[in-house]
Amino acid sequence: MSGIVPYRRPKVTGVTIDGPNTAGYPEKERFPGVRDYDDGVSVEKVGSGWRVEVSIADVASTVFPGSTVDLKALRQGFTRYGPSRTKHMLDNWLANTALSLLPGEPRRTITVVIHLDADFCVIASSVQLTQFRSLTRLYLEDVSDISRDPEHKYYQLVRQLVEVSVNLRAQLKKREIDASIDEVVGEKWYLNDKCCGDRVIQSLMILANCQFAEFCIHHKIPIIFRNFNIDTDAYALYSVECAGHSIAQGLGYAHSTSPIRRVIDKVNQDMVRAWLLGLPMPRTLDELSAIASYVNKLVAGLRTTYDRVSGDEDENSET
Repeated sequence: MSGIVPYRRPKVTGVTIDGPNTAGYPEKERFPGVRDYDDGVSVEKVGSGWRVEVSIADVASTVFPGSTVDLKALRQGFTRYGPSRTKHMLDNWLANTALSLLPGEPRRTITVVIHLDADFCVIASSVQLTQFRSLTRLYLEDVSDISRDPEHKYYQLVRQLVEVSVNLRAQLKKREIDASIDEVVGEKWYLNDKCCGDRVIQSLMILANCQFAEFCIHHKIPIIFRNFNIDTDAYALYSVECAGHSIAQGLGYAHSTSPIRRVIDKVNQDMVRAWLLGLPMPRTLDELSAIASYVNKLVAGLRTTYDRVSGDEDENSET
C-alpha cells in the first residue's frame, strides 16, 4: 500500500475571539463580510497548573505548496483589510468559509498544546494535527464584560483565559519586553481594561508562537523564524536562521497562528504538517530563505508608507 496512512485527528473544542474587523453583525463591522477566523483557544485547570490549547486552521491540508492559491499567497504576502474592500491572501471562499473556524463547524487544525505549572512557566508542549470545533465566536471588546458576568455561558472559560493571560503578560513586564504593557497591577485592572480581549489573544498567540518555534528547533524542522533583539534591532525580521526574539527571552520565535492571512505562517505550517505526517519537506532551505527575504521587503514597504502617513516610526512592539 502506498501513499499517506490516514491520520486520526483528536477532536478539540474552544472559542474564537476576534475584533470588529471580523464581526458577524452589521453594527460592529468595520470590514464587512470578513470572517477569516484562523485560531481558536481553550484553557483548562489541571491540578495546580494549566493546559492551554491554541488551535490553528490547517490551511496546509487544502492549499498545497506550488498550487495556484499558494503562489498567489506568496506574491501577496498577507491579507490587506480595507473599509470598503478586503483583499484576501487566499481565495475569499477559502478564507471566509472553507478554512475559517466558524462556530459549530468541524475544521482541520494544527493545535499547539502547552502545559504550564502553578507559576505559569512552560513545563511541556507539543504540536498536533487535530479537528477543532468552535463553541462560539466572541468579540474582543466583549471579553471584559463576560469575565465580570457569572451568569454568562462562557464566564468560566473567559475568566480562566484572562487569568492565564494576566500572568503571562506579567512575566513579559518583568523582563521589560512588551512596551504595550503599561501598568499590569493585577486581574482587577485587566478586567476593567477596554483592551482586555486584545491582551488575552496577544498573550496566547505569543505563547503558541514561542512553543511552535521550540518544537521545530527540537525536531530540526526547517522553518522561517521571527528574529528581534529589543536592545539592538529597530525592527523584527524573518530569517531561516534562529537569532532569537526578545519576547521569547532570546529563544526561538516563529509566526504560526495566522495562516489564513499571513503567508509566513502558512509556509511554516506546510513544513510542520509534512513532518507530522512523515512526508518529505515541501520546500528547501533556499526556498524558505527567498520567501523570508521577499516578505521582509513587503513589510518594509508597508512600514515606510505607514511612517510617512502617521509619523510613527516605532514598531518595537511588533512581534
